[in-house]
Amino acid sequence: MQTSVAITRSKLAKIALVAVLGCAPLGPMQGSATADTAQKAVAAKQLDRPKPKQNKNATLKKLRHLTGTSWNSYSSWDNMRQNRRLDKYGFDWSTDGCSHAPDKPDGFNFYWACWRHDFGYRNHKKLVGKAEFKARYKSRVDSAFHQDMLRVCMFLPIKGPIYRKCKGYAKTYYETVKKLGA
Repeated sequence: MQTSVAITRSKLAKIALVAVLGCAPLGPMQGSATADTAQKAVAAKQLDRPKPKQNKNATLKKLRHLTGTSWNSYSSWDNMRQNRRLDKYGFDWSTDGCSHAPDKPDGFNFYWACWRHDFGYRNHKKLVGKAEFKARYKSRVDSAFHQDMLRVCMFLPIKGPIYRKCKGYAKTYYETVKKLGA
């Protein structure tokens, strides 16, 4: 029953955006709730094939590239996410979405930003340990998370109330992980 309520809310948010924008949502906001649920199921399951071990420095270099703030970094991560055979590093691709917050607050799809954020946290901690991650990499991964959410907002009318609301959610999510993320 809970799923049908979430689907209805998502559809209502998209209908509201269509009414305001005059067209269908673009970019990261596309996709049905059913497709998102299926994508989460795939994300939660790790591929069972064994991965060859890579040099720690090479793995860290690749990880830093995949978790940067640039569009190129996001695009590289998304390409590897969709084509796991490219992952010769044995990265952890599991995710719990936006953890205890909605993946799509008011229809703004932050799921992919949350997934990449989980990817950055989990793989950096696995590679360098929790203490070094917090000292050297956490703020960078959190900044990439913020940029990914702002890219979602970028598809909305600039300076409009929906755009400001999206940016407000992005700031709230970012500030929360900046303070509480482990």
